[in-house]
Amino acid sequence: MLKFFRIGFRMIKTLTQMINTKIKNIKRTILMIKETKKRRKMSKIQPPPERIKHEVVKTYAKNFLISIFVETGTYEGEMVNAIRKIFETIYSIELDYELYNSAKEKFSKYNQISIIQGDSSKILPLILSKIDQP
Repeated sequence: MLKFFRIGFRMIKTLTQMINTKIKNIKRTILMIKETKKRRKMSKIQPPPERIKHEVVKTYAKNFLISIFVETGTYEGEMVNAIRKIFETIYSIELDYELYNSAKEKFSKYNQISIIQGDSSKILPLILSKIDQP
């Protein structure tokens, strides 16, 4: 009976060690995953705030005497609205029909702004063919 007890105890001890090793490996894996996610999040380059983008475009327009602005992806028209007093002509292409309609209505009172609905890969070449200046 004592021999059986020793064998049973060794088996339990061995099983416990195996389980503890597995648990340590799982904990280590979880920590590695968390660390990897943290590094990825920290390494992502965040786009600049909208106001910075607006100022950069305005600065280029003034410094290089650019009078025509072409944008792909109107979205809600933040850029168009920010630069509408700077450029003589603005083209903005929006793929999404609802966003297009909203922007079209928003900028309908400005003659120099053209909001165009469609795929920019098809429409952009048409717009660029009409422009004969930088």
